[in-house]
Amino acid sequence: MAESTTPTEKRVLGDIAKKRARYLLSALVLGFLVLIAGSFYIQIIYGPGGAQEAKAARQDEVEIPAHRGTIYDATGSVLASSVDRYVIAIDQTIASDWVAIDCNASNQSYCHQIDGHPVGANGVVGLARLLSKPLGRSSQELAYDLLGDSRYKIIARDITPEVQRQIEDLHIVGLLQMFATSSRFYPNGNVAGSEVGVATTNPDGQINAQAGMELLFDEKLSGQNGLRRFERGGAGERIPTTALDETPAQDGHDIKSSIDMDVQWKVQQLLDAQCVKVKAQICLSVVERVKTGEIVAIASNNEESAGSREVAEHGSRAFGTAFEPGSIVKTLTAGALIDLGIAQAESKYGVPDKIRTEFDQEINDWHHHGTMTLTLSGIIGNSYNTGTTLASKPWSLDSRYDYFFNKYGLGRLTGVGFPGETEGLVYEPQLWDGRTRDLVLFGQGMSVSALQIVNAYASIANGGVNPIPTLVSATRTQGGQWENATKEEAPYRVISADAAGKTLGILESCVVLTGCKSAAIPEYRTGGKTGTAEMITGAGTDLVHSYIGVFPMDDPQYVVGFFVKDRNDLMTTVSSTVPNFKQIANFIIQKYGIPPSSPAAYIPPAS
Repeated sequence: MAESTTPTEKRVLGDIAKKRARYLLSALVLGFLVLIAGSFYIQIIYGPGGAQEAKAARQDEVEIPAHRGTIYDATGSVLASSVDRYVIAIDQTIASDWVAIDCNASNQSYCHQIDGHPVGANGVVGLARLLSKPLGRSSQELAYDLLGDSRYKIIARDITPEVQRQIEDLHIVGLLQMFATSSRFYPNGNVAGSEVGVATTNPDGQINAQAGMELLFDEKLSGQNGLRRFERGGAGERIPTTALDETPAQDGHDIKSSIDMDVQWKVQQLLDAQCVKVKAQICLSVVERVKTGEIVAIASNNEESAGSREVAEHGSRAFGTAFEPGSIVKTLTAGALIDLGIAQAESKYGVPDKIRTEFDQEINDWHHHGTMTLTLSGIIGNSYNTGTTLASKPWSLDSRYDYFFNKYGLGRLTGVGFPGETEGLVYEPQLWDGRTRDLVLFGQGMSVSALQIVNAYASIANGGVNPIPTLVSATRTQGGQWENATKEEAPYRVISADAAGKTLGILESCVVLTGCKSAAIPEYRTGGKTGTAEMITGAGTDLVHSYIGVFPMDDPQYVVGFFVKDRNDLMTTVSSTVPNFKQIANFIIQKYGIPPSSPAAYIPPAS
């Protein structure tokens, strides 16, 4: 028989039950409060941020490439431009689950077919069949590219807008990513090829400037890329209908180069023909506009095509070649002597065919002759080393260096900033030995670029002011307006205007009276100077023939330099350079309609 519960036990059990009830109620209340607090936190506090985090997790972004600016020549012809292209990528993780939708009358805007027929397969096989025709690849090969677990697999690059539209019409854009990019187009081949340069498209779609004006103006041409954001679905596919958050790209600036492709073509044609004719190694030419320093043409023989790997590797020989200039430097010597008041164009000297200097160094002329009385103009026109040395005897060594290096700009960069431009070399006077101190007076013991020496002549023709050479004449802003380009280095005075005018007289005297008569152009006054230099190399002796001409002398507008470096000496300096100068000068006269010259009021005598 069971024992009955005592009143004390009943009271204890009652207390326990009451405590349990209170604990249970407390737990229920606490749980309810936690649920309320959690709901409040999720909906009110965390909710907006959580939604944003969830949305961000579903978002993807892609860079919008800026359109690279176009490079034009001085007349508006295109030298380099960008053409629109696309990169096509696919999400492999959802490609395998893709299902083709057969077309009927009601689903034409999203169904799948090939030339009006059903695809006949799903997954990567079906997608490969769809993409095969526009991409120009076999479906079997393409299927292997589509198979995998990458969220971003590039299946095609350099796709034209026409093909991109064909792919859009396949109704599979949710699986694909099609990013706009661009490729550079060079319509002129090797004409100014190394000067225009090369910019290639990297695998990520970015433009990489490597040489020439493409690299020189890269910062202006490049612009600023934009950014586009979009949402993806639960399976990772892009949702075409989601609103885009987009930061537009800022396209690059267009550049108008100073190069005139008509003149450039003529110059390059002459260079190629001349080098073949005399079996020369290198032929170079520079045409510079006197008053602005604009480089109208600069070229070498056998130019390589713009955009080519060779241009990227080799650069421009016209900018990168240094050589001993020889007697064309005598014009600069005469300009400095007149500027310093040491001599005048009419100053006379007794000139033998050889002299011995105070350092017991023998200076010889290019041919034997008896002692003759010549003016400074006659010395330069006949290109006598001895007379140049005698006239320069009072000229200090430090001043010689100052004029050649600091003022005329020989042996240092011109200010163009062209990639790979050579500095050349003019040693400081403390490094000159007893022979070099005089050799520099007639262009030996130094090396220069074709542009450096042509620009020095332009400084004389420009009233004694270095115009600072340039390859750009204008830049087009985002608003579409052309703005004249500014130079980083300001033009500066080299010699006085009076000295420059008298030095020009010496150059004209050379054409009218002495050594450059074959450079005369009927009805147009020209001036110029020849130069020949011998360069001893490991393979023998190189000869550099040169002629630099200025025209028209009554209003100097252009300087043309022509340079031939060879080892054969099949022609004289005059015959290998002057006819080409005349052809270029006549071409420019006709192209720009330069009026005939007025007669010269005075030409310095030679003796």
